[in-house]
Amino acid sequence: TLIALPLRGVKQMNMPRLLRKVRGDFALQVRLDSAAEVDASVRQCRQEAAAGRIASTSVGGGGLLVQHSQQDVLRIFAHLSEPGEVVCAIRQDNRELTLGRGLLPDGPVYLRLERNGKTIRGYAGSGGDTWYCCGETEWVEWEEVEIGFFAECLVELYQIVRRAETHFGDLRLH
Repeated sequence: TLIALPLRGVKQMNMPRLLRKVRGDFALQVRLDSAAEVDASVRQCRQEAAAGRIASTSVGGGGLLVQHSQQDVLRIFAHLSEPGEVVCAIRQDNRELTLGRGLLPDGPVYLRLERNGKTIRGYAGSGGDTWYCCGETEWVEWEEVEIGFFAECLVELYQIVRRAETHFGDLRLH
């Protein structure tokens, strides 16, 4: 579990994350909470906000990333704008570009990043067996990069929650 505060981490890249340096090709995958769990948590936070209270905790979003620097980052993430939504995006030279997005049926969300030479691909699935490509790009083939996972507060909860907890499981690195 990683805990994120509603600090708009996308623009400042200050979201909580756990990274590891790697060289060469890799495949990294992880499982996140289901869209139904996130949606139920969001509804609870909305009800508390309607009653004039700030919720103490919500289920958060998050995903995987590969970075060479703060300005060179590729991420695949789920649940940040809408429960079940998956987005693959790249940040280079202070510009964000969405490579792909989709909406998964309910169930645990599995995310995967693969690097093969200069090509990096982001995949998503809801069962761990069937993968959908969410984005692909040719990237500079740096000798060493950092890979890992990160947590963020859902955009809609910035004003009504004190913190978000993102639950990760089945983390695998090949």
